[in-house]
Amino acid sequence: MQVHLAAALGRFFPFINDPDYFDPAYTLSLLADWEFDARLKPAKGFPLYYGWLGAISDAHAKVHSGLAIACPVLSMHSDEADIVLDWRHIARWSRSLGPDVRVLAFPGAPHDLILARSEIREEIFSQLFAWAERAVA
Repeated sequence: MQVHLAAALGRFFPFINDPDYFDPAYTLSLLADWEFDARLKPAKGFPLYYGWLGAISDAHAKVHSGLAIACPVLSMHSDEADIVLDWRHIARWSRSLGPDVRVLAFPGAPHDLILARSEIREEIFSQLFAWAERAVA
């Protein structure tokens, strides 16, 4: 089903869901580097509730109109798009969050940045902590 149609439907019927939307290949690919409890992160994910898609769509509209967040903001993304996130959208719309936004890209990182390979993850944490030190100084 088209995401926009599901989001619109979710505004009226928030608990309609698609239990089979998630590709288990992603979760299974994490097993090479990570141990995790499959009860908390099952291979097929959790049902995708259309009401959640509606809430995301509403939040995106607010971001697109500008939020004016007064505190420093750090936005980080991969350099690859997936079924959920498009890094180009993150890079573009992050700048509308407020006057003090830092946008960082991490080539080769997956959707879940912190689950990246160790060398990429080290760079992510290095940049994150450096930004945090500057932000609270």
